[in-house]
Amino acid sequence: MRDGVSFMAIPLGKNNAVTVVDRTLSELLSKKYAGKRLETVYFCRILKEIGVDLIEIDTKFLESIPKLPCGVAFLLRINSKEDVMRAFKSNVKYCIFPEKTLQDAETVRKAKNFGIKTTVEVKAEKLSDIDRVKNLSNLDLVDEVRLAGLDSIFDPLWVNKVKKLSKTLNKAINICPQDTYYSATALALEAIMSGINSITVSFLGYGKSTGLAALEEVVTATKVILNTEMKLDLSKLPEAAQYFTLISGIKIPENKPVVGKRIFEYQAGIHADGIEKDPETYEPFDPSMVGLKRELTIGKHSGKRALQRKLEELGIICKLEEAARILNYVREKSIQCKRDLLDEEILDIYKSLQFIR
Repeated sequence: MRDGVSFMAIPLGKNNAVTVVDRTLSELLSKKYAGKRLETVYFCRILKEIGVDLIEIDTKFLESIPKLPCGVAFLLRINSKEDVMRAFKSNVKYCIFPEKTLQDAETVRKAKNFGIKTTVEVKAEKLSDIDRVKNLSNLDLVDEVRLAGLDSIFDPLWVNKVKKLSKTLNKAINICPQDTYYSATALALEAIMSGINSITVSFLGYGKSTGLAALEEVVTATKVILNTEMKLDLSKLPEAAQYFTLISGIKIPENKPVVGKRIFEYQAGIHADGIEKDPETYEPFDPSMVGLKRELTIGKHSGKRALQRKLEELGIICKLEEAARILNYVREKSIQCKRDLLDEEILDIYKSLQFIR
């Protein structure tokens, strides 16, 4: 519990927990907020339920939604003294400064005087950037340091450098890996597994430039790979995806890891048979954990047993021989449509053949 807001940090062992900061909303263009205030508030609440501790925003967000939702902790990006006053008036308890603003001691001290927890963001593109942090001016005025970038540091010692820096400064270190080389999620997980206890991510890894580590991938992988007992609701991820699309206008690919609508569909005979016997053969985790469900699809690669099972799902009991007879028509239709068939199309084929017979 911090400042009246309950944090749901991911537990990683007896004395370790990871604080999750999500910066999806600060990354989205301000025009995307127009007319989407209610959806944005719901999105904030869902992020908290999933397991996000702090939602990063900017002053444009405050202009759009001056009354912040209760029970959700926000981290405001600060660029001036005026922004500090906005944070205070909006009852924002956490703020983050770019490195250049840290040189203005008066602005940082003003935030501290208001009781606001402060973080400075430092770009780390090479290993030496981590070392130079301890030489920054006015560093004693901030509570936490964020290292942003990191994906250009091709050195396995970077985690050790970060942990050593945290110990030297006696401050928390937050890492915000960028996705220039499609490694942000891997870097975030490496940090978590190595004991770094604060990360910054975004939903779907969304970012205006190179993108960030994907929130849904990081929290799901943490639960599955590290086998942590998280008191989080990952079943809310599809709902978060829905609101993300409503706010941003961005359509989520159906094969997107963790949140894609069709990632648990299966068709080919050997896959269908394997999943029926042991789902773990092909699935890294139970679909229900992330609010999805397993679904058998029928197309040109399907076999008679898969079609028989699909018809049973649709309420039709038929013998294997009858399914084999129908299968040729199903495959022909699938090839013609250049896709798997909809349930309604399978039923239409079945009914038409029943009528002919």
